Amino acid sequence: MRCGHGEAIEAMCIAAHLNITRMPLPSKRNPLRPRQREMLEWIADGKSMQDIAVLTELSVTTVEKHLRGARDVLDVETAAQAIARAGLLGHSYVVSEETA
Repeated sequence: MRCGHGEAIEAMCIAAHLNITRMPLPSKRNPLRPRQREMLEWIADGKSMQDIAVLTELSVTTVEKHLRGARDVLDVETAAQAIARAGLLGHSYVVSEETA
């Protein structure tokens, strides 16, 4: 006996699958701090350390400190690796229009 709900069930399964695949991977690591996420977002946006320092009104040394902390938390060596790992683990941060 067919109930006629096959397409609806398939659509719900696809929607559930898409939502599950967007969930962050579980991690025993400490989550990134907001400033660390923000620095990674600026780097991903193509900004230099000097640019970030000007935009955030921090010193270049402080920007480097936040990026180093993010790399340590994510257990990577480069900013590019940190950006990739943060995205994979669901630690992405979006710079709002007010802070841009």
